[in-house]
Amino acid sequence: MLTTNRFNSVDEVIQTALRLLAEETLSYQGWLEETRTKIDEGIASLERGE
Repeated sequence: MLTTNRFNSVDEVIQTALRLLAEETLSYQGWLEETRTKIDEGIASLERGE
């Protein structure tokens, strides 16, 4: 088993994992909102015949 001594306890590992998951979720939500906006802009442009 490889150990790096980066964490002092299992709780610290879990807290870090949950924090990273929350950050990833927020990042994905931002990307999703941005993508939906771009799609809406593209559809509006097509409807205007551009």
